[in-house]
Amino acid sequence: MESHHKIDEPDKYTVVYHLKHPYSPYIPTFFGSAGANPDVLPKHLLASYPNINNAPYNAKPVGIGPFRVLLWKRADSVELEANPYYFRGMPKLQRVTYKLIPSLDTLLTQMQTGDVELWPELPASYINQTKAISSIHTDVQPGIFYGHLDFNVTHPLVSDVRVREAIRYAIDRPQIVQKVSHGYAILQDSIIPPSQPFAPKGIPVIPYDPVKARALLDQAGWPVGPGGIRVKNGQRLALQFPYFTGSATSDAMVELIRENLRAVGIEIETRSLRPRCSSRPTKTAESCMAASGT
Repeated sequence: MESHHKIDEPDKYTVVYHLKHPYSPYIPTFFGSAGANPDVLPKHLLASYPNINNAPYNAKPVGIGPFRVLLWKRADSVELEANPYYFRGMPKLQRVTYKLIPSLDTLLTQMQTGDVELWPELPASYINQTKAISSIHTDVQPGIFYGHLDFNVTHPLVSDVRVREAIRYAIDRPQIVQKVSHGYAILQDSIIPPSQPFAPKGIPVIPYDPVKARALLDQAGWPVGPGGIRVKNGQRLALQFPYFTGSATSDAMVELIRENLRAVGIEIETRSLRPRCSSRPTKTAESCMAASGT
């Protein structure tokens, strides 16, 4: 959906967006790495390409941080060099190399041995283990990402809003925070983390209420059938649930969700997707992302 009312360009360094209506996530969605949807692209570099996905520009993203991309070896490493144009001055390190390390347990081991110098955004299940390493400092702060479930509302099983609401009431999110995230999570019902200054205030948190979930499913015409799974017009309320496996945190969370939903008569059939590898800096050459600095 087109959200712009108009766009002004008062000078070659400034773009002003006028929105049709207030939209608080606009900045992180279109101008942050979380959304990864840049709204401003260099015409002089990309206009000549019929498909910009194949442009060399994509292998050397531009930023305003203390380092800039020197070389990106797909599935292997990203080399950064000091950015001479950084507004705070040249950084003390001249070069940082990120390597791919597929195993989080390997990363933890390398943190313990000193081969890893930095592990940003580690899963909550690893925080207590890194805190136990006397040679490193673990800094815990509210993040900018949020966990969520997305529905294909064109599918008949979840096209009824009452079914989707029932799923929301059926999932014990406080239990997930305690058992999976070990308390290192903020329970919220906004897509904007409360740590952001433009986060909306006063949105109530939907409580865990399996009784209400069952009542909504009854109202939607899904009575309990054989094996405790609800059935309507001969079709079981069994939902396809693809997710990225390979992370102990994700796997544990999905199993709790499976248990919660089965308790109200909903079955989920999980399907594995290829795990993603996030940035993890270290010194080694084997490395999910790993970094050395010189």
